[in-house]
Amino acid sequence: MEPSADHLDAILARVRRWPTERQADAVLLLQALEDQGLASSPLSDGERLDLAEGLEEFARGETAGEDEVKAVFDRYRR
Repeated sequence: MEPSADHLDAILARVRRWPTERQADAVLLLQALEDQGLASSPLSDGERLDLAEGLEEFARGETAGEDEVKAVFDRYRR
């Protein structure tokens, strides 16, 4: 489905009839989407090289194992 202003208006009209808590969730989701778009910035040369290297590793089948992924998440959850 191709989005249109009328479709967006119809959805927002329905959202306005949702319970207040659900409307708050909608606001947070829309704000996060907007922030993502506004936060975009060009990659540095180093970031481009890192990305290219990672894609090459992935193409060769070099991916992190389950234990490695868990370790990274555990490190940042603290």
